[in-house]
Amino acid sequence: MKDVATNVKVVTIFFLPSYGEKWKDSKARFSVTNSKNETTPLGQGDIDGVHNMTHSLTLSEKFALADPVEKGQTLHLKVDLISGGSFKITGMALCEY
Repeated sequence: MKDVATNVKVVTIFFLPSYGEKWKDSKARFSVTNSKNETTPLGQGDIDGVHNMTHSLTLSEKFALADPVEKGQTLHLKVDLISGGSFKITGMALCEY
């Protein structure tokens, strides 16, 4: 995201864990960097994309950043599927608080 309009201190990922063979072992790694330093993550974490319930439910995971992505900088979000074959992201929110 180029030229963020405000300081970003928290990135929230909305995702849909599900069940069944398509989602078996599903896990994604999220890494947030900025335009000042694209190699050291300001925030990073893994999210499981599978659960053992027989329905799908949208959940969220917050990543508090070690340093804010400052107004005018570029926020980079890298997503790696680290296991499984499917992971569903339904949205993202950026917050100053």
